[in-house]
Amino acid sequence: MGKSVSRMVALAILIAVALCSCSAFNLKKRTVKVEGMSSIEVDGDVAVVSLAVRESGASVKEVQQAGNAKVNSIVSAAGECGISSDSIKTVSFRIYPAYEYSEDGERRRKGQEYYHSLEIEIKDFKHEGGLDALSGFLDSLRNIEAIEVNDISYRLSDSMEWVSRARVEAVENGLTKCNDYAKGAGMRVSRVSSIYENYSAFTLSGDSEGSGFGESAWGSGSDGFGSSDYGNDTRIRGGKVLVRASVSIEAEIE
Repeated sequence: MGKSVSRMVALAILIAVALCSCSAFNLKKRTVKVEGMSSIEVDGDVAVVSLAVRESGASVKEVQQAGNAKVNSIVSAAGECGISSDSIKTVSFRIYPAYEYSEDGERRRKGQEYYHSLEIEIKDFKHEGGLDALSGFLDSLRNIEAIEVNDISYRLSDSMEWVSRARVEAVENGLTKCNDYAKGAGMRVSRVSSIYENYSAFTLSGDSEGSGFGESAWGSGSDGFGSSDYGNDTRIRGGKVLVRASVSIEAEIE
């Protein structure tokens, strides 16, 4: 009889422990999940000019000599504006045969084509004393016929400083949302349980509005940049870089 009672007591204890464990296991924490975002506009302190040289001719030698001469002129113009050769890089280079078709559809070779695209990076392009190296460089291209200026973009010399700032602001924005939702539910945020980065990115914001030659001069005409008629010096206002960050935040509330 005594042994039976002991067994029943032990079984009851085991059942009670199991029930408590199940209750603890099924206890679900209350959380709120939000997305925090940040967007910072920064004046770009590095300007990048995208240029292209095209040549057509009867032979590889002819187009290469003509194209190389123009590229050398661009490099010289950059040097006269204080832009080092280290800031100039080739993006694409091609020499390929050109063809034409007769009325009966026969393809005939008519010569060679040359294409050389460049990027010229101008760091701290607004110098002291009112000298604008970017505008000065664009003006120096007047004497180089039929080249293409395809784009001016802006970058940051120290991007990580602004990425870090955007990330902090994104987290702060997310925490503000967490607190707002918790308050609306009559609760409070007890702790942050997780933070995941969705993205951090750079995009160009604004443009080179205020330039002295208008949209049609940007390599869109058949004669290219060198054939435009300039009455005044080129004026470049500069552009901004948009630094963005997004995070997902999960916080426990009680």
